[in-house]
Amino acid sequence: MANPQTENGYIKIANELWDALVAIRIPGEARQVFDLILRKTYGFNKTEDVIPLSQFVKSTKMKKPNIIRALKKLVSMNMIVIKKDNSIIQKDNNPYISYSITKNYEKWIALSKKITLSKKITSVIKKDNKALSKKIPSKDNTKDNTKDTILYVNFEKLTMSKWNSFCDRFPILSKILDINHKRRTKLKNRFTNKRFVDSFDEVLTCVTNSPFLLGKGAPRKDGQKAWRITFDWLIHDDNNYLKVLEGQYEEKKTAVEKFLEDL
Repeated sequence: MANPQTENGYIKIANELWDALVAIRIPGEARQVFDLILRKTYGFNKTEDVIPLSQFVKSTKMKKPNIIRALKKLVSMNMIVIKKDNSIIQKDNNPYISYSITKNYEKWIALSKKITLSKKITSVIKKDNKALSKKIPSKDNTKDNTKDTILYVNFEKLTMSKWNSFCDRFPILSKILDINHKRRTKLKNRFTNKRFVDSFDEVLTCVTNSPFLLGKGAPRKDGQKAWRITFDWLIHDDNNYLKVLEGQYEEKKTAVEKFLEDL
């Protein structure tokens, strides 16, 4: 039976920093990685420490691509600092990489709520409300049905907006002009999947790491341009976006190589 005792070691952390930590939204895997950095630094009375990816894997039980994605998220949130020194080579032939916590929590960037209910949307289309009630679980009253419908309408508009903004960064991809009936049906199915709703921004980030999805692969045998990701393909079913999220279309480089390139 587990019986942890402070006599066997503990992490000394200021209450003010801990209060800031519990008040900020962090993705689950990013929090695991953050806690390990906290353990390896403050847990040993240090401000920074060299932590091999193998230690992250062993301690968090996560795969390397997920750890790297979590580290990138923490850097983007300004919660950690990663330093690389190519002049110092470790035993595994990787550069010297140290990690530290951003002590000034006022510089932390809170994770935005992916899909939120816009209070500006006051009306909904009746036919959408009728179709939505068959797919999204809700309480048996008009008020709750209306709330669910407003959530979906906001999700639909936000998803389209984010995709088109993404296409502005990568003009090779095609924007969409409208959410037609076919797209609306697909989006409603994706809306019932909380993972899709919560990870849409992350999926788009993963696309940037895949030359194949961005149309930079080999031309087709019929002479047409290389295949590229489309909005319709992404929302087609729960498998397509999940494959992107899992990095199945990324370049065939090791997770360590890609991570070091991004530093």
